[in-house]
Amino acid sequence: MNSITQSNSEGVARKRAILLILGLLGICSFRSAGATVEVKMQDYYYQPQFVSINIGDTILWKNYEGEHTASSDTGLFDSDVTEFYDEYPFTFTEAGNYPFHCSLHGSPGDGMFGSIMVSEASANAAPATPVNQSPANNAANQPVALQLRASAFSDPDGIDFHADSEWILRYASNNAVAVDSGEVGGANLLTYSPANLLEGTTYDWQVRYKDGRGAWSEYSGATRFTTLVSFNQQGIGLKASYNNTADFAAPLVVMTNALVDFSWLKSRPSRLITADDFAVRWEGSLLPQFTAKYAIQFQYHGRARVWVNDKLLIDEWTGCSFSQTRRGLISLVAGQLVSVRVEYVADPAEAQAILRWSCPALPMEVIPTARLFPNAP
Repeated sequence: MNSITQSNSEGVARKRAILLILGLLGICSFRSAGATVEVKMQDYYYQPQFVSINIGDTILWKNYEGEHTASSDTGLFDSDVTEFYDEYPFTFTEAGNYPFHCSLHGSPGDGMFGSIMVSEASANAAPATPVNQSPANNAANQPVALQLRASAFSDPDGIDFHADSEWILRYASNNAVAVDSGEVGGANLLTYSPANLLEGTTYDWQVRYKDGRGAWSEYSGATRFTTLVSFNQQGIGLKASYNNTADFAAPLVVMTNALVDFSWLKSRPSRLITADDFAVRWEGSLLPQFTAKYAIQFQYHGRARVWVNDKLLIDEWTGCSFSQTRRGLISLVAGQLVSVRVEYVADPAEAQAILRWSCPALPMEVIPTARLFPNAP
């Protein structure tokens, strides 16, 4: 053996040894040539939609529902129409990007489509470890229907993509697993909403990412949150303080109003109230039914200010002689009491005050008595 041949052989052996060590340490993962990767055809999409493989690997399209095709955008391959449980294999022998689509339910880059990235076989570096983003560490009073969010996918191999994620939640009290999502993709790659969480319970959670060639990242550093205990009593209304002036300093009448739904017109709320431009302050708490962004609406004649959770949502203190409606938006959590305060000064010609709310799951309505409480949270 000449010196050049011996040097080359030693270099190859050294490279193989380094890659073997990296593999044993879990820094890199390897796929043998000739691997088969399944792509499901189901519900008018491919799963996974984007696949990264090596030269010599085979994609096996498998139909799990309806009729679909796997048709190359360039005509390289075509499964024709497949039915339930039909399979179509194709082995890729050259590097490149191979987009495809379903000729029945898509077109190139639209509808039901995907692509195959084929590259030279090489060591596969694991994706970067994700970072927990929300809820914030040690967040309290979280809804049981919360959404976890982690950082964007990052991989040192430019050809790789985010194929799957796995989310783990443990009880903080004993470290036992409460939820394990298994491998999930699609909408659950960067966000995940665990089911069946318990109220008043503290959880630690982590997530890891898998790339298109099967390498997993490390689990993210654990962060903690505690779910709220829903307030489940029935409301009785808001505390109402009536006065002849708008300073709200010494109310002449204090009562509980079951609703804020008044059209006094030219009458007055009490015999003790003598001013046509009387003032009233409603205050207490709201109890949302849903975790959502709410629209808080106030319809009135006169002047008005509305605070929810100490946020000023409506501020119309200059006055108006006709009926007007103003609204503000705020995110609320189901079962969690929030403070509310409404200050209103009647128009002398016609007094009116109606407090409503709505959210995506709730049409606009007068806030019901059961959701109103005369005390602060």
